[in-house]
Amino acid sequence: MASLLRDERIKEFDVIAIQEPWRNNFTNTTHYPRPQSFDLVYLDDPGTRTCMFINRIIPRGRWTAITPSPDFCTVSIQCIEAPKDTIT
Repeated sequence: MASLLRDERIKEFDVIAIQEPWRNNFTNTTHYPRPQSFDLVYLDDPGTRTCMFINRIIPRGRWTAITPSPDFCTVSIQCIEAPKDTIT
C-alpha cells in the first residue's frame, strides 16, 4: 500500500478504494503520505478494514462520505457539470 500511495501517477485517480488498509498501531488511521493531494475517508475505529482516498481536485463540498461500519464505506460525488446528478 505504501508504494502505491507514494507513486506520482496516483494523482491521476479521482477515488482510490482500499480493502484491508495498513493500520497505525498508535492511532485509528492508515498510511496517508499525500494529505495535500487526497482526503482520507477512514472510520475512527480500531477494527476499520476499508478506506478511500478522494482526490482534492474534487471540491469537498461536492462529495459526502458515510462509514457505517469498519467493513463498509461509501462516497457520493455530486457532478460539477450536472449538479443534479450524483455518483455513489
